[in-house]
Amino acid sequence: GTAMAAPTVLDFEDITAPLAPAAITGWYAPRGVIFEQAYRETDPAASPGTHVLRLRLPGGEDFTPKPLVMIFSSPQARVKLIAGSQFDSLNGTLTAFDSDSGGNVVHADGPRLVPQNTFITAFQVAVPTPSIRRVEFQLEGTVFVSIDDLEFEGEPPAPVSTTPPVVQILSPASGVDRDLNQID
Repeated sequence: GTAMAAPTVLDFEDITAPLAPAAITGWYAPRGVIFEQAYRETDPAASPGTHVLRLRLPGGEDFTPKPLVMIFSSPQARVKLIAGSQFDSLNGTLTAFDSDSGGNVVHADGPRLVPQNTFITAFQVAVPTPSIRRVEFQLEGTVFVSIDDLEFEGEPPAPVSTTPPVVQILSPASGVDRDLNQID
């Protein structure tokens, strides 16, 4: 059988710096999840704390509707979250995939109504054996997606590398003088 880890619960209250709003894309990688794009921000409706995760920060210029994407470092059997909608009550859907690049849909929950300025609507996807590698939460027609209290269980997180990356600059070659007007 597959070794199952204890459920992981992220309430987004444990980040001490930088202060909200802050990009947290890889912050939770050691706990097993990477957010494709996400920002931690305060919200008075957060429960039980004060912080939530948002797909878009206020003041941004991209209004193209898209999902909040979570990629797991190991297969999961269950993923649950509490959804929020900032500016309107909208239908939301949580979709689980069997590959970190999309793959096959293995389960979906929704569409269901997410009331404006609340974090009371729970979404959950589950499969019999751990195969969830990616989930996407989407509110219909908006980029203003928010979540709180992400919970997932399945295989333990993959170890995070402690070896720093090596960067090599191959062009221009070392020691070559260049005219700055020639470099794009």
